Amino acid sequence: MNFKVPEARHVLVVGNSQTQYCVDDEILDTWVNLSRNGEFYLQTLPNLREVLKHNPHIDTVIVSAGLSSFKHYQDSSFRKNPLDFFHHVQDRMLLSTPEELEEYKVNEYYPFLYTITSGYNLILARFTPEGYRPLTDNYLLKDIMKHEEEMKKGGYEYTLERIEKDSSLQVKYLNKIIEECKKRNVKCVLFSIPEYKTDYFYAKDGYLDWLEKADTSVLVADYTNLELPDSTYYRDIVHLNQEGAQYFSRYLKEYGLRALPVREYLQQNGH
Repeated sequence: MNFKVPEARHVLVVGNSQTQYCVDDEILDTWVNLSRNGEFYLQTLPNLREVLKHNPHIDTVIVSAGLSSFKHYQDSSFRKNPLDFFHHVQDRMLLSTPEELEEYKVNEYYPFLYTITSGYNLILARFTPEGYRPLTDNYLLKDIMKHEEEMKKGGYEYTLERIEKDSSLQVKYLNKIIEECKKRNVKCVLFSIPEYKTDYFYAKDGYLDWLEKADTSVLVADYTNLELPDSTYYRDIVHLNQEGAQYFSRYLKEYGLRALPVREYLQQNGH
């Protein structure tokens, strides 16, 4: 497997669809986007470990993070059936430690899954980073209507207790990602993309409470409330479409990454 990243690219972007679809590394030519749609932090960590090992010039890791990375990545959706993830994460599983592989041992399919993965390791092993892909559709209005219906039923409230209970796998492996960066003396930036009025739909106090427990080495780059020129730049309330991604990427290129130490970020947000 070849994990080498060009020397000119010293900022590594990892995480889920929010960064995959919203960070254009053709515009940001010192960044490399290795994010993947639907990826849990359990799957991000093995890939990150290998890329950092083979690329000592990388000095910054940007991790897709924020309330959406907990709300949409709950233990129940992962543990329902790991075979749903097999086609998607087989290359990540090849890089996993025994402890990490144990996380997939959740039902009777595990021995079958592990056997296939071992065979895949011998025959078809390859590194598939995916990375930036533009979204060209727009479901914003439909998504707003869906969330407004949820608000009528009581809305979404994510306390620290709920995050730690419903998304314990995410919490565990995000902390391990932070530890891996710290071990390698690489800056770890928890990165939130522009979202469409999510403060109206979600109370993010629980995420801020979680940040209070995060390692002090962490930096936070929160662009959740960055206003884009037009609502047509959003694919839905938590993703940008191609036009939005290009606008946001040019914004980052022009103004640079605005990342604050976690304690300073919390103070600015009244925590």
